[in-house]
Amino acid sequence: MTATRVLPRIIDETEPVTEELPAISSEFDLVPDRCAAECVVSVLGVTLWRVRLRTIAVRLRLPIVGADLGSVPGSFTAHVAAKPQFASLPGTLGWFLPAVSRAERIHIVAPDFPDVTEPGTAEVMATITVAEYSWQVPLAFRFVAVEDECLVAAVTGLIPRTPHTPFDKVPMRIDAAMELRRCS
Repeated sequence: MTATRVLPRIIDETEPVTEELPAISSEFDLVPDRCAAECVVSVLGVTLWRVRLRTIAVRLRLPIVGADLGSVPGSFTAHVAAKPQFASLPGTLGWFLPAVSRAERIHIVAPDFPDVTEPGTAEVMATITVAEYSWQVPLAFRFVAVEDECLVAAVTGLIPRTPHTPFDKVPMRIDAAMELRRCS
């Protein structure tokens, strides 16, 4: 007798399952040391300044649809240190979020994340929060590798600057590349 493996994203009610199968997680976590996140200020395509950020944690939960489970929406959550690792210009680390304590964390949350079954682009609205600042920003996720156990993605989006910073009228672009592994 062979058991049929049923993925958690789609459950076929017409096919009986005679044995209890191990659950397949729809959650992916960041692979340590496999993420680069930067904030970039550029004018007319010329980069004026950039900072590299330290990513603390990332979790991507893909949506689940099934008769017994109902519908569970997907989500993306990331926590990033507000203290940059380095800047492109010496002595300019303080330009990044100067009104925010360096002990703070930047929280990025995108509810209702779409399903990812093949390489392509997913556009989501995310909330970026740090200290008393909060922005609703569109983020574009470009998935370049989609496998059963691994996702590789590039993320980009524009965020406004906090007041009273150099170039505060110029939007800042966030760029990140990451590898995510399925949670066991």
